[in-house]
Amino acid sequence: MDGEATLEQVISNGYRLRAYCEGCGHTAFLDVIDLAGRYGPARPLSAIRRRLSCRHCRGRACALQIAIDW
Repeated sequence: MDGEATLEQVISNGYRLRAYCEGCGHTAFLDVIDLAGRYGPARPLSAIRRRLSCRHCRGRACALQIAIDW
């Protein structure tokens, strides 16, 4: 992916997004179709990351990981 990755690129490549809490280590897969419907497919992943918070510890130090299923 060239430049900043978008939800559209994640969807079109068949990737998944995993959120990782740097505070407690909790991970969760995100529904990229739902995110694209809410925020638009052209939304950069950095904008999605800024909105994340952990459901376990409520921390905001979350990272996004692009997951490739083989």
